[in-house]
Amino acid sequence: MGYDFLMDPDYVPGYDTAVLPVLEWVQSSDWMDTYLAHDREFYAELASTFEGSVDEILMGLPAPLFARAVRCSFDDFLTTEYESTPRNALDEYLEEFGSALEKADVDFLKVFRGSVVRLYHVVERTPYESVLLRDVSDGLRPIQIDDEFLTAGLSTGDTIATRIVTVDDRDHLAGSILVINDETLAMFQQAFDDALKAELLNVEKYLRKDPRQRNLVRQRVMKGAAPALSGMWAASVLLVMASAPSLANERDPETVFQASITYTSELEPLVAFLDNHPDLDRLLPRDFIWLWHTDRTNPEASLKAILWISGVDVLIESCDQARIEEAVATLEEMLGDSVEEVSITELDDDEDDEEDDSLPLAPMTEEEETDFRIRMHAYLDEQFRMLLDQPVAALRDQAPRELAKSVKGRKQLSKWLVSLEDGLRANPNRVGMADYDSTWMWKELGMEDMRQSSLFDE
Repeated sequence: MGYDFLMDPDYVPGYDTAVLPVLEWVQSSDWMDTYLAHDREFYAELASTFEGSVDEILMGLPAPLFARAVRCSFDDFLTTEYESTPRNALDEYLEEFGSALEKADVDFLKVFRGSVVRLYHVVERTPYESVLLRDVSDGLRPIQIDDEFLTAGLSTGDTIATRIVTVDDRDHLAGSILVINDETLAMFQQAFDDALKAELLNVEKYLRKDPRQRNLVRQRVMKGAAPALSGMWAASVLLVMASAPSLANERDPETVFQASITYTSELEPLVAFLDNHPDLDRLLPRDFIWLWHTDRTNPEASLKAILWISGVDVLIESCDQARIEEAVATLEEMLGDSVEEVSITELDDDEDDEEDDSLPLAPMTEEEETDFRIRMHAYLDEQFRMLLDQPVAALRDQAPRELAKSVKGRKQLSKWLVSLEDGLRANPNRVGMADYDSTWMWKELGMEDMRQSSLFDE
């Protein structure tokens, strides 16, 4: 394949310049149907667990996390080969447009074509400048990523899942960054070890201890690990969302407003302001996403807004124009002269007018429904038991078991547990959600008597 490359010696390639244009091309090409089918297959396990279409489930994520989940699937699609001609969308894209691209972007895409999602430990973080990583499975070479924004929320000791490509001895982020909590990491490692053992059984017995063969098998299993990692990450976030206030309830307007504030100030003061604001909580510890509460004392109160930072923009979503204008005014006052541009738009919701392209769910038999309910309840048991020992944003980043040790903490926990149960009951169409019995959590926290009181108060 020959190219008449565009050559700019100062040009620095990246995911935005190299990969995102491919997404635009796929959406208007014959590959679109293949990509949509790949997306459904990529999150098939997640869809099975939560009983719904992939689109429906992922739409439960806040906008920036939804985009992250979509990119995980798309990146995997670009590295997948099919039994067709051409066998890969990225190969066809390079064949068609390679000569019109910067050489650095072509080199980036060629390496990206063979990339896999790996787990990395954060060894060191120079705030808002660079991050030093170590491959969990092969940590011989330090990996330094020069980046001001995408990795700004990371801290030493974090474990992340992402793609990294190396071009001309320089490492680049090449995909979404998923921060993996300890529980999800343990579940994935167990699943990975089981898959590796199963794959080794297909290797000739005398080759199973050969390091080269084991490495080949390990690489093959790792290449197929992206769906598992992404699905487990999405499930852990959805669990957190289930215990968080909603953006809107039945009494709120059925509208969505989004505001954008472009700023020129340093990132650190903005993050510090948001972290210290009495009505704001981070949704996840290592992500720049905040929930803006309207009334902390009322578990049924919807949020004022969801806010996140994307590069030099602060983005805000709300269901009410007055709420979002108030949030924008607060941030404008804080940012002062560093505010460069502000916009507020009402997002169109055309979902009711469009044909549903999601795959239909086959009706379950009574036996299948019973089996699914058992699996769903076991899944919720496992996830909620882990949640009791983790910092929870709705509890001001305190762990439920720690809060249960004080009278004041138990009162706070009681409201949280009731709101969590209300959230489960709000899903009557999802088998295993509305009828889940969370009594054991009250007992485990020594608060069963408070649950009885809360039931009488309803």
